Amino acid sequence: MTETMSYCFAGGGTGGHLFPGIAVAKEIRRRDSRARITFLSTGRRMERQLLRSIDCEVAELPSAPFTVRPWKLPEFFWSAFEGVRRARNLLARNRVDAVIGVGGYCSVSPGGAARMTGIPLFLLEQNAIPGKANRLAGLWAHTVFVPWEKARKWFSSKVRVVPAGNPTRKLLRANYLRPYGYFGLSPYRKTLLVMGGSQGALGLNRRIYRAIAELAEFNKEIQVLHLTGGKGDGSLVEAYRDAGIPAVVMPFIEEMDKAYGVADLAISRAGGTSIAELTAVGLPAILVPFPAAAHDHQRMNANEMARTGAALVVEEKNLTPGEFRKLIAGTLFSPAALKEMRRASRSLGRPDAARVVVNHIERALFRKDRKLAKAG
Repeated sequence: MTETMSYCFAGGGTGGHLFPGIAVAKEIRRRDSRARITFLSTGRRMERQLLRSIDCEVAELPSAPFTVRPWKLPEFFWSAFEGVRRARNLLARNRVDAVIGVGGYCSVSPGGAARMTGIPLFLLEQNAIPGKANRLAGLWAHTVFVPWEKARKWFSSKVRVVPAGNPTRKLLRANYLRPYGYFGLSPYRKTLLVMGGSQGALGLNRRIYRAIAELAEFNKEIQVLHLTGGKGDGSLVEAYRDAGIPAVVMPFIEEMDKAYGVADLAISRAGGTSIAELTAVGLPAILVPFPAAAHDHQRMNANEMARTGAALVVEEKNLTPGEFRKLIAGTLFSPAALKEMRRASRSLGRPDAARVVVNHIERALFRKDRKLAKAG
């Protein structure tokens, strides 16, 4: 592979889908500064914002989720047909060597286009139970990269499945780098990080809001960094103030390494990307699975963490103010518990996942080039 390589990433809709793709794209760029990288996505503002972190071409595709509602089927079939048509044109125009699907229904049309044009398709699956898009695209894939071995069973035995872990952003977590000053936080308090993700933030924010008063007795010892997803910011600020708890409340932060760097304990949803990052930095967590997650995949993800002792799991309906206080008191103020959870979390972490994924992709493309050379 001596000529400039061209890669097309497809999918999105949430940060949880995009972050692994961005991590792989950055690893490709680190190895080959000349590589051409294109992202096909839904064009949402959040996606455009995140994709600014990498030098790439961004193109939008029409996309609509599959539905059984008759009045929405025409939109679905039109978007699927038009998505495949546009994807085929882009793959040909950019002379794409590999398509890398990151999940989300926007990844299906480019996957189908890759199959039609003979371009190898690689999939990044973030969860213990794959989503519908990746299960469908898995029928055409050369390789599917999964976070855990148990996810293999969801794909055909004819497809190559590699338990590579979830590629994550570069995350540094060392005590001497803990950036308390970035947030205006104190190095002398225990720091609780709350994050609900892009889809599950509202429900988690409401539960935390109702429970904040229960932490007032700890207001001389703790501080909170709360990432709201843009939902309920004002009421949370007031609740922390009323409880006397120093808190930084913000909708989102791109520099998540700084957030993880100051945290002693996280309260989080259990999306695949969040879990991959928590384990990459070895951060103890209380996981609250998003109850509306497709196929209940967040509960399965959380159970993988709990099985090793890296996290505690509580259902959203059970996260009462009293239970919240009990969980915080039993973990954040227990050095032994935090130490054991950190150890278990690190044992699950795969900070090298992006490197492993790109190694497999490069080997597959190298073998393809050799076959073409022999055929020629």
